[in-house]
Amino acid sequence: RMTPNLTQKNIFQKFSATVLSVAIFIFFFVMTIPFELSLDREFQNNIQNQNNIQSKINSISLNLYQQSSQFHLAGSYGLFRSMTGVGNVPQSVASNPKKWGWGKLPPSIVETPVVILEGYNGKKWEEIEFRYKPGDPIVPSRRTAPHQPRLDWQMWFAALGSYSHNPWFISFLDRILSGRSSVIQLLNPEKYQYNKKAPVALRATLYHYDFTRYNTTWSRRIPNVNFNITSFWTRKHAREYLPQVDQSSLKAALDSLNLRVLPRIYFPLIMKSY
Repeated sequence: RMTPNLTQKNIFQKFSATVLSVAIFIFFFVMTIPFELSLDREFQNNIQNQNNIQSKINSISLNLYQQSSQFHLAGSYGLFRSMTGVGNVPQSVASNPKKWGWGKLPPSIVETPVVILEGYNGKKWEEIEFRYKPGDPIVPSRRTAPHQPRLDWQMWFAALGSYSHNPWFISFLDRILSGRSSVIQLLNPEKYQYNKKAPVALRATLYHYDFTRYNTTWSRRIPNVNFNITSFWTRKHAREYLPQVDQSSLKAALDSLNLRVLPRIYFPLIMKSY
């Protein structure tokens, strides 16, 4: 015969398990709403216009999500709820599944946006290499995990928009033109061309990058793929990101952003091994 204490303990355990199961069940339905909204912008309207079991379940979930939104139990993950670096599939490709894509679905077009910075020494333009982000197509990416390269990370965010939405980028260019060694060391010091004299001007261009592919049946069903395995990346010109600027032309922009203009004093870079 079970003792009273043991019986009470079993009842409490069953009650706790039941409450927890119900809570998990409710939380699951609440979590589906941000996901559905990110996939279908007409999700809420479709619930109201349809009359079936699925729409009723979605309606209940939506009500639970709205009532619990103040507690922030679930939500979309901002920028990462949609994949970046995916290009648009041309209609000529999407309409020809026999030639392109797999399983009657169009292929995924990789177009990772990358801002390429160039410096001018008075005679020619040269690309300025960063330590981690894509740049020279023949140079493979470095492994960074678990390190978080802050500048390279910010450059990726800058490539998703424009320089007008990234005022730090204007200030960053001013530091390069001023020859600030603390900033230049965030680039790739071993390949930096302006160790003795800062560049006269800078400009930036937006490119779309993709990996070079091996010549396989799979890869041949993706349009405009580069099979030149001597390069790690393949890239195509997208648009001008920032026109040619020098320190004098940056002054007005920095003043409007309430950012300090640095005096044009060049600090020679002390090379270090990384």
